[in-house]
Amino acid sequence: MKTNSFIHNYLGEQLPYKSSILEIGGGEGTAILKVNHRDVTVIEHDPEYLDQVEGVKYIHAPLTAYYNEYFREATLWYDPSKLQGLPIYDAIIIDGPKGTQGRGGFFSNLGLFRTELFIFDDVHRIWEFRLAGQVAKHNRTEMILHPAGKRQWFGVVKGHRDAPLS
Repeated sequence: MKTNSFIHNYLGEQLPYKSSILEIGGGEGTAILKVNHRDVTVIEHDPEYLDQVEGVKYIHAPLTAYYNEYFREATLWYDPSKLQGLPIYDAIIIDGPKGTQGRGGFFSNLGLFRTELFIFDDVHRIWEFRLAGQVAKHNRTEMILHPAGKRQWFGVVKGHRDAPLS
């Protein structure tokens, strides 16, 4: 995925230079993240996007089928068995997998991720908006919308670094 430049600007304003970022769905924006932050990890299912940026840790997690009653249209997500034991990150960007595959699996596996800041790209699309809203509800906070270009938005939800892993 190509992370929106508005997200990069937002992260630059919110986080110190040497912060840790988890990007769910890598792509062209990963290189910018690496330049601006010390520690970048990418979860990616497509081998074409693995190991593209030197110094970035890549986790290859093929897409697997899952079911979540709230996100019935989203049926594929990263294999959670490949995501066990992730560290705490300063920010997590949810920008994958593609919208046609769905991102609802993130909510089904929310317990794998600890951060103070969740960034949801593409919340101008209904399923991404619902996902960010469900995470905000789960965390008993709100989603804050930010413009990301013409008719595009990203959402920010506060997380908890010390949230228990489920």
